[in-house]
Amino acid sequence: MTDSNSARERAIRYVEAHLLRRGWSKILMLNFTVVAALMGFLASIWLHAVGMDSMAIRYPLSVGIAYMVFLLELSFFVSHHRANRKTFVDDSILWHFTDLSGVQQVVPTGGGGRGSPATLAEKTDGGTGGGGGGFDAGGINGDGIVVVLLILVAIVSTVLTSLFVINQAPLLLAEALVDGVLFFGIARRMNRISNQHWISGVMRRTLVPLLILVVGYSAIGIGLQSIAPKVTTMAEAFCATHHR
Repeated sequence: MTDSNSARERAIRYVEAHLLRRGWSKILMLNFTVVAALMGFLASIWLHAVGMDSMAIRYPLSVGIAYMVFLLELSFFVSHHRANRKTFVDDSILWHFTDLSGVQQVVPTGGGGRGSPATLAEKTDGGTGGGGGGFDAGGINGDGIVVVLLILVAIVSTVLTSLFVINQAPLLLAEALVDGVLFFGIARRMNRISNQHWISGVMRRTLVPLLILVVGYSAIGIGLQSIAPKVTTMAEAFCATHHR
């Protein structure tokens, strides 16, 4: 098992270094994450349209849907290279396990909502200001500032976790290609080779960002609905705490 793991690691480092030289892996991963995020956003809209009003449930569920789309995109990527196994990257890749012992280890450097928002916030006539919510800053009461902060946290956390995955693209794609293409079909015949499914490596490397988003969006949903219990979207929460 040690020899098989060593051969697998050499193959991963070799492919990772090649992907780094080609320079397209991070661009590809950027496309994957953008499409996945868009599908998660559309999933949230659809879930809201069919009656799932709880943001604490809908938002993390949408993150899960986005992650499923991300894995599906990687599945298409692996399937494409599996179908074109002999021409993957270029002819310098050694595709036979018996040849991997001669490969030198290369260590790369670097590493729209329902309901009327106007009915959700109580306003007073004249210049007496809004009732409740403490201080006022630029037309937004104290609750409004918290809502804005929660929305910003959602945006920033999504961007940061996406950047983390994009930065891991060469290693993540290399591991998926080695397990899903290079060792595919050989692992069952040779016990010396690790037979883990390629998707397990992807999930292991992306589990932390996924958990951050799931827990974070659930907490954001709970926070928004605790401030404005009747709202069902971030936009409604912002409008409900904004003075007009």
